[in-house]
Amino acid sequence: MPACLLLVDDHTLFRTGLRLIVQDHPAVQTIHEAGTVAEACGLRLEAADLVLLDIQMPGMSGLDGL
Repeated sequence: MPACLLLVDDHTLFRTGLRLIVQDHPAVQTIHEAGTVAEACGLRLEAADLVLLDIQMPGMSGLDGL
């Protein structure tokens, strides 16, 4: 079953690297990205099968966002 991923990290280079690693995997259908927890919440995704969330980010931390 194809998965929907959400990558949340304030470091664009790291987020891009993660996307490049997983984008060609056959189990991955869509990848959404956000630079902050607030931006991720604003995406209004119906559901993400997997969220890769940075813990230490400016503003709201990943733990607070959970």
